[in-house]
Amino acid sequence: MNQVKGWIYKVNKRVYGATWDQFFSKARLNGYGWGHWSYLKKANRKALGSMSKGDLVLAFQTNKRTIVGICRFIEYRGKKDRELILSPVKKFSEPLRLEEFPQIKSFEAFQKGSGQKT
Repeated sequence: MNQVKGWIYKVNKRVYGATWDQFFSKARLNGYGWGHWSYLKKANRKALGSMSKGDLVLAFQTNKRTIVGICRFIEYRGKKDRELILSPVKKFSEPLRLEEFPQIKSFEAFQKGSGQKT
């Protein structure tokens, strides 16, 4: 059995016009498309391309610097412009401010220019 990995997926409303609140209001347990390869930087594609079914994802809203909830990776759809299919696990009743968790701020995903896993 594969070990479940943890990831941080950053979404910025100012850049993409999307919020994690939108995801959690629309997503279904069997999965919801959230992000196409064409939107991602090359380094982020490489990192996210190694996700495995069942991996956990922290939903980070960059423009508010908050962790909104947790999702589970389901699959990729499509060939050229792959789409990430995620399933909601838990939307926090109150978003967690990044400043409240200094240990998370040290994760590679929060270092400038990174889209790497935790």
